[in-house]
Amino acid sequence: MTLKHAVEQLLISAQDENSTPDDLYPLAQCVFDEARKQPRTAVEEALRDLASGLSLSHAGKAGLIGMCIGAFLEGGCSPKDVQDALLDRLEEVLHRAEEHLSGCTDPENLSEECLAALDDLELFWRPAIALLSVSPAARSEAAPLLPLLEPLSEHHEGAHWLSKLIPVMHEEPVVVLEPSTGLGIEGLLSGVVDNFQLHVLLMDVFPQKGLFKRKRTSERIIAVARGDGPQEGEDHVEGCWNMYTHEALLGDLTLSEASENWVWGEGTPSDIPVLEDRRVILLGPPTYHRTWNSMRMFSALKADLKVTRVLNERQVRSWLERITNREE
Repeated sequence: MTLKHAVEQLLISAQDENSTPDDLYPLAQCVFDEARKQPRTAVEEALRDLASGLSLSHAGKAGLIGMCIGAFLEGGCSPKDVQDALLDRLEEVLHRAEEHLSGCTDPENLSEECLAALDDLELFWRPAIALLSVSPAARSEAAPLLPLLEPLSEHHEGAHWLSKLIPVMHEEPVVVLEPSTGLGIEGLLSGVVDNFQLHVLLMDVFPQKGLFKRKRTSERIIAVARGDGPQEGEDHVEGCWNMYTHEALLGDLTLSEASENWVWGEGTPSDIPVLEDRRVILLGPPTYHRTWNSMRMFSALKADLKVTRVLNERQVRSWLERITNREE
């Protein structure tokens, strides 16, 4: 059996009104078995064919095909030919779930219709995570779904994780300044879910003074944060700095330690205010000993802080003066 034939057999069975999702499992396994023998181009052609199954009216059968698609995306296939179909089905599922949930007078006693809609979400959220993890374009396209996810997050873990992943930024301009040393960088931030992860990336790429430079953290910890290692490591990370927003900078170009200007590790890069079209991060000495587990939130989501310019002391001072002279 060829891969194309295996996909055809799966889709024909899925379209049969008398078939059930259980009938599709062995056929899906045949698709995976054949895919292992084929080059990437053939697998991506099969992926395009599979996308048509996402529009099946039977949610269980469409969801199984969605899981096949998600597995291929996690394996490195291009998402471009399945993105629209998967996001369309996700939007349909979320709208239906939100509609039934908003109609429930008692959130602790959901209607059968609402529970059924949440069951449909259970089928599609993992394939959607696979897509959104590898496609910044899909995250951007899915942004209008965020208002639907907020009320659903209290009732379904899939809605919670989708609400964390969709806002993740791609190639977001940042400037990072350390006033006490006159060091700084400009760069582009991608794939970073929380500010603990951002802190680790900074420990890797932020410059140091002096001839003898020591690694701020291990390659294992950096690999976990970047998405090049396991999703969770056994190490504990020890922070190097307290991170601040630009509002922490005082007139004498030192930092106020007031906690309202901290960049909290539990927050996200999108929480950091923008100045002159960049997220501005100021670094100061740690105010207390802070550690966290080495991990990233989404296994397949790659993260990067690409340094586009290392700033000299004059450029850092110019940035700091512009911050203090900003119009509120």
